[in-house]
Amino acid sequence: MMMCILRRDQVDRAIDAVRGRWQERTRAACEAKFHWFGPAVNINPCLFNFVVKAYELLLELGVPLPEDAAALEASYRYEDENGHPHYVEGTINAHAGVISKLLDDVVSEMPAPA
Repeated sequence: MMMCILRRDQVDRAIDAVRGRWQERTRAACEAKFHWFGPAVNINPCLFNFVVKAYELLLELGVPLPEDAAALEASYRYEDENGHPHYVEGTINAHAGVISKLLDDVVSEMPAPA
């Protein structure tokens, strides 16, 4: 499993930077789509699913894809042929203490806020 971990304060600051009426919608979307673990936030499932959706839209519109999209195309085709979903949930299945310790360690090694 791949993860893209950000510190919670980074995500909070990004949401706080959204102005006006969009801030609460942005906060709600982030809370629904990101995976929150104490001081850490895993945004990888959201990013992955965005790429899948963009890929599907580009196919639908007939947009030619670059050569480096070949791996994505092969994976997507394999999933179709074998009845696998294209989108991921991104949940982590382990004891809560193990996940918490791992993510606390990761966050502690990240650069401090500027």
